[in-house]
Amino acid sequence: MEDRTRPPSLVATGKDGSHWPVTVSLAREKAYAYPDQSEHRTALLSAIQGAEDHYLKSGRAVLAEGDLGSAEGLFSKGLLVVPESQLLRAALEDIKDRRRSQALMAQGRSSLKLGRTERAISQLEEALQVDPNNREALQLLNRAYGSNPIHTAPKPIRLKSAAPATVNFRDADMKDAFLALGKNYGLNIIFDAGLDDQRLSLYAERVSFDQAFRLMLKASGTHFRPMGDNAVLIFKDSPEARAANSDYHVRTFFLETAPAEQIRGLVERVLDVSNVSANTDNNSITLRATREKLALADRLIRANDRRLAEVSMEVEILEVNRTKSENLGVDYGSQITVSPPKLTLSQIRDGSAESELASSVVTLPAASIKFFKQDVDARTLASPRIRTVSQKPATIHIGDRVPLRAATVLDPNGQTRTSFEYRDIGIKLEVTPKVLLDNTVDVALNLEVSSLGQNLGTAEESAFSIGTRNVSTNMVLNDNETAIMGGLIRDEERATVKRVPGLGEIPIIGKLFQVRDGQGTRTDILLTLTPRIVKGWDIPSPADTEFYSGTGSRVSSENEFKFLSSGAPGGAVIRLDMDGKSGAKPATLSPVIATPPKPTLGTAPAAGAAPSATPPKIGFSNSIYEIPSGGEVTVDVQATGLPAGTNATFRIRFNRNIVLVKSGTAANGSGAQVTYDNDAGIVTIAGVRTGSGALAQLTLSGRKPGLSYFLIEMETPPAGGVKPELGSAKIVAK
Repeated sequence: MEDRTRPPSLVATGKDGSHWPVTVSLAREKAYAYPDQSEHRTALLSAIQGAEDHYLKSGRAVLAEGDLGSAEGLFSKGLLVVPESQLLRAALEDIKDRRRSQALMAQGRSSLKLGRTERAISQLEEALQVDPNNREALQLLNRAYGSNPIHTAPKPIRLKSAAPATVNFRDADMKDAFLALGKNYGLNIIFDAGLDDQRLSLYAERVSFDQAFRLMLKASGTHFRPMGDNAVLIFKDSPEARAANSDYHVRTFFLETAPAEQIRGLVERVLDVSNVSANTDNNSITLRATREKLALADRLIRANDRRLAEVSMEVEILEVNRTKSENLGVDYGSQITVSPPKLTLSQIRDGSAESELASSVVTLPAASIKFFKQDVDARTLASPRIRTVSQKPATIHIGDRVPLRAATVLDPNGQTRTSFEYRDIGIKLEVTPKVLLDNTVDVALNLEVSSLGQNLGTAEESAFSIGTRNVSTNMVLNDNETAIMGGLIRDEERATVKRVPGLGEIPIIGKLFQVRDGQGTRTDILLTLTPRIVKGWDIPSPADTEFYSGTGSRVSSENEFKFLSSGAPGGAVIRLDMDGKSGAKPATLSPVIATPPKPTLGTAPAAGAAPSATPPKIGFSNSIYEIPSGGEVTVDVQATGLPAGTNATFRIRFNRNIVLVKSGTAANGSGAQVTYDNDAGIVTIAGVRTGSGALAQLTLSGRKPGLSYFLIEMETPPAGGVKPELGSAKIVAK
């Protein structure tokens, strides 16, 4: 006979772990049956631990292969066996996060295909917030940052020196001044054939090449166009010349909710773009414009093409019908029937008329006492719910569609034809909600209660009357606030009195000789309405609703004097002196006393040193940076093990709606040039040196709370064909 006081055996019956439910169940049974015996408690703990380990290892194994469904099934089965396991519960939550991350990633991929780059970036960043290990989402995010050509900054001009310059032009020839600047920085200068000679006077001390070059353009009324990475074309600055020397792009914007014609007019008026076409079939607009105008159009469309608010309307309609009827009194009838005798002359003569007279009948009406009273309450309750978009009407009809005679026509063949029209009879409610920005709902309501009345025509040609009660109103309700409306009352009373002539008119006693038949009907309509906001307005951030758009005469996404906001690089200064009378003086390098450099994160390897065994890397000093509310944070860009002869250029992409780059400076000795474009969300670091250490330092602030990624991509790989590992970092704006 089995000894049930001994702990159950934990011998496995198969590799699939099918024994664990039975084993744990038996262990629980013994532990609960014999709570004082420690061996049973030990056996239970051992069974729970074994089952938990089995389901965790099995689930993680199939999860590593990407099978979320099987992993979820194993973790769920494990929780049924070991419901107290926090590890299995956490594993299930991780599965849910992965599923949600994959769903968001799929949405981001779809948005990316439709050209909705900003929405794709938002969805992919949310996917990475849910599951930071989603590498596919990270790759898609990197693609999204660089997918839109209008957000891709032009390649920087390649210069042979990053030294600052001091320019002193006194009534100098403009073309000679540009040529002198280009010669000292290794830049080829080409002049447009229509550019006239003029004099230039300018003094700027210790400025970067970009600042000196753009100041000369401003002073001479000229503009430029890059011709490759080391040549520029200079032409007279005019709208016609800019149009002739600008690259035009064609882009189609697929709209979500805003009508294409409406957005078309908005773009034409605000950005002065004439080449705009609207496609109402797929709700899109197509623009042909410069890169700057397309970038502005993208921001303008994104600020206006927002998700519409949605409201769920909960309606309760209560119709209360009350009918009272009474029939009281003595009904004496209204007819006396007389059956006269049928006498003949012979019957009168012979005396036999008596029998006929006896057979004659006078029938008096039968009197009946009536004491009937009836009181009926009837309720018809309807509780529909309907969901609609803000400012779109929603209609509810509870009742019948009744055919009513409309017209009768006699055709040429002599046949009569009758046409009918259908009318909605019953309760008809039309609600048009408008969600306001403060999450209140402006409700326009129209209620009609109708009923089919009596036939005013004939049996052959019916003509029914229709009784209606209507109410129309506007009200502003809070979210989840209930409004009650009533008072649509309809009263009908009818009384019929039958009395014996003369006797029924005697006061007081006359009631004994009359009968009263009365009926009263009272109908009331009560309506309750509760709006519930399902989705509020998708309000854009201040960075999307207000942005720079140029001057009064020119539309542009770049501030004309933005180039003056950055500081000049350190090192020796190139001096350019040119006098219109004495001509140009040779450029000189003037040493300057600079402040001690900031300590770098590494040092360049010594010449002839053996190459590092680890692959080269370009990344950041930290993996996560937090920007405090109203504050700034410094991000260090660094490299490790770059090969000799490196002259690499790479870009850092970020979410321009979240992060604002305040400044970017190259580290001392890195030989790099740092430029940034906040409108495009790009930092470019060109001319990266050999070795390891700090490359640049970026100062960031937050536009609005959110998450952005700093993603590095190579534009010009380093020498030797070795591709470095590219890092990434999270930027959290508070």
